[in-house]
Amino acid sequence: MYDKMPAKSHLKGLLPERKGPRPGIGKWPVPHRQVDGFASKEMNETMQTHLVTLSESNLSHLSIQTSAYERRGPALWICQDPDGKTGNSDQPEKRELAHVHDSEGSSHVILSPKDAKEVIEKRWGERHGLSGVMVVPAGYLMIYGPKNEEELKAWKMIIAASVAYGGGGAGRGIEL
Repeated sequence: MYDKMPAKSHLKGLLPERKGPRPGIGKWPVPHRQVDGFASKEMNETMQTHLVTLSESNLSHLSIQTSAYERRGPALWICQDPDGKTGNSDQPEKRELAHVHDSEGSSHVILSPKDAKEVIEKRWGERHGLSGVMVVPAGYLMIYGPKNEEELKAWKMIIAASVAYGGGGAGRGIEL
């Protein structure tokens, strides 16, 4: 699917192959969640804090708002520019970059097609069942909850790629 979509990679550095089996995933598209292999409560808090820190370090470009997809819980968003446009879209659903599920530590992110393909191939995540349908971007992926520092590092790399794709990254002065 992603091979037919033009896009460049925003992943900085080499994303390693994820070790171990993929976690079990619920059979329903909404809510799209892991059913095993959960991140710890502490890891979940670290992930949430990382999103808040990114926002606080880039107040003119990023914000924390309620997730448009989940309709609850915090999410990292690209701020709307004064002219009413954004780095990637003027549709609210496409300005949300990432959110973390507090129930099990997986997250949903929006990535460029090239990055989405790499993340899936290297077993860090999978397509959402509704990605590419209606207002859900094709690069809308579930990223499995990290269980250790190595996996957290890869998760942060994926989040940085989402920010760079959604908001123009360093081109807009966003500090990653």
